[in-house]
Amino acid sequence: MANNEGVKNALTKEKDKSLSAARQKYNSVSTMLEGMKESMLAILPKYMTPERMARIVLINCKQNPKLLNCTDSSIAGAVIQSVQLGIEPVLGNAYLIPYGNECVFQLGYPGLIDLFYRHKNAGILDVHIVHENDEFDYELGTSAGIKHKPAKSNRGIATHYYCVIELTTGFKRFGVMDIEEIKAHAQKYSQAYRAKKKDSPWFTAFPSMAKKTVAIQVLAFSPKSAVMQQALSSDGSMRDFNPDDDSIFETKAKYEDPVINPDDERTTTQKKKTAGKEKIESAEVVEPKETETSTEPSINDKFKIKCDEYGITGEVLVRYFNEVVEWKIENAEDIYTNEDFETFRNDFVNKGTNLNALKDIKKSM
Repeated sequence: MANNEGVKNALTKEKDKSLSAARQKYNSVSTMLEGMKESMLAILPKYMTPERMARIVLINCKQNPKLLNCTDSSIAGAVIQSVQLGIEPVLGNAYLIPYGNECVFQLGYPGLIDLFYRHKNAGILDVHIVHENDEFDYELGTSAGIKHKPAKSNRGIATHYYCVIELTTGFKRFGVMDIEEIKAHAQKYSQAYRAKKKDSPWFTAFPSMAKKTVAIQVLAFSPKSAVMQQALSSDGSMRDFNPDDDSIFETKAKYEDPVINPDDERTTTQKKKTAGKEKIESAEVVEPKETETSTEPSINDKFKIKCDEYGITGEVLVRYFNEVVEWKIENAEDIYTNEDFETFRNDFVNKGTNLNALKDIKKSM
């Protein structure tokens, strides 16, 4: 009995010691972020504040304690990358990923879409999932185009992802990747995928990462803003914060998803999937009338689909949803969860598009 008590006391002391170390590191990160305010203010977009960014980073640390094992300088570097792009590491827009003692910034699919639509010539960026029972064909060359008619039910497993980009200048481009090509890309470029890190977005949000991957294939060979170019070139790199350096940070080797090699034909052209069918003159996408039964869309995607159905403009949606997230962070000190998002979506759909109703939803969360 005495031995059991001794073991119990030893374990308790060890646990207390670990918690104390974690608290000390958490406080250290908090102090570091406080000291970065001036640097962040110099590059923050108007809709972001140093205080909000600090809260989001600290919430990330609470949700993923492995971040507390990272060096302060690498955490600061990831934060600066996030600030420079104007993309917050929340709601899948971007991620702070720990690799041993180094924190890495990784852009998410929603963040990539956000950056695209900031371009003055942005037209359309659509990424779709093809399932085995869909009608799907595409053609390259002078009559390049896509034809996709999703099955109305029982669509089967996902087989391909494709991205279509159009600019207001008339520029058009598309790219197609099958599931095996996407997994091969992850295997080649993602350390987390190779290591089978279950907390990696490749395992927690595969559809989003697959969409991001095929979108990058097309963006790599499309006109893009300086900010988008910076995002693609720095995605997955580890940076140490250096306030005395004019460049603000120093870049180290990449860990995730480097920019696609322009010399690799597979990045922009794919072999024709189906031979012997009629030529397709332009991209044609027929949307499904029923919800996908496989590779379920994220809650984020479902929410946006509903907003489209009810005619909510992107500006209104972003403004009010950001207010909800801000309120959530201010009052609950926790990142918006999937359950919260689902509740907000359901309330939003039930109450319609009335802006006062949106405010009521925000207050009720």
